[in-house]
Amino acid sequence: MYAAHPVLLFGRRKSEEKADGQVTSASGSAVYFNSGNSKIVYQPLAFGFANRSAVLFELNEYDKCVQDIETAISCGYPRILHCKLLERKAKCFIAQRRKAEALKVIETALETLLSLPLDETKRKSSQEALQQLYKQCQIQSLEDSSNTPTCKSDFPSSCVEGFLQKYKTPKPPLLPDPSANIPSLSNKVQLAFSPTQGRFLVAKNDILPGEVLLVEEGYSRVLNLDSHLKTHCSGCLAGCTVPLPCPCCPMVIFCSKECQERELALYHGQECNTLATLAALDIGHSSVLAFRILMQTTYSQLKEMVPIFQEEVLNIPAEKLGIYDSSEY
Repeated sequence: MYAAHPVLLFGRRKSEEKADGQVTSASGSAVYFNSGNSKIVYQPLAFGFANRSAVLFELNEYDKCVQDIETAISCGYPRILHCKLLERKAKCFIAQRRKAEALKVIETALETLLSLPLDETKRKSSQEALQQLYKQCQIQSLEDSSNTPTCKSDFPSSCVEGFLQKYKTPKPPLLPDPSANIPSLSNKVQLAFSPTQGRFLVAKNDILPGEVLLVEEGYSRVLNLDSHLKTHCSGCLAGCTVPLPCPCCPMVIFCSKECQERELALYHGQECNTLATLAALDIGHSSVLAFRILMQTTYSQLKEMVPIFQEEVLNIPAEKLGIYDSSEY
């Protein structure tokens, strides 16, 4: 379960304040701040995800909209309102030409509607809307599934593009000609050794200004302990358009469910209770980086790895001799 948050009304006010079409955040503060663990206070978080799914639908972000709908339901979104979310989920599938999934969701919504304590007028109105959607889905042409249609958005396209661009994370450059011995290094550079200097890198060819020489995945990483904690993923450091909170603290966010689960298991599960203290000490992000490095590979884990490494040295394949691969920590 996700951590609860009590600021749903603040999230609604933000939505009302931006009714003129300006898009400043698809997340809203309601998704960040958490307090308590009881099922009752989880409902505000469920409403936060449900309301955000409506914004994502308007932005034509259908996969993320469906993810938020499913998260809202898992967080305790009131069952009496499930049909509204299921209808939106079906519309996402229809927009993506996923006919079978859309029909299944609509059928589930119709079954749910029959068991809800609603007055007949409201039940009939909801049934008619779902049945109309069902017919629309049945007659939808699937001949050209490569062209995914989009629903008309109330947000100006310039606002949408500006919002998405704000959180866009650049991908690392590619090495045009990697070294055979050091795959993360350019072939224009080689490793050298001398008794006085030890190991060092030297240029094999002329290197142009701005040329990429090294692309390497870091062993560990950390954000600055400032406003970036509310805009970027604490795991991969990517900008978050649709953040997921930590289940236990209000300090960090994650860009996806996969990133959340991986980082919780890797180190945030241990740093969760201490991160606020480290931030309050104002000694920089290096303290958190050191903590994460220690949590990623503990002393006991290193002791267990020693015999494995010794065995690998004796049985290393010939094709791997003399190759330094930085991804093999």
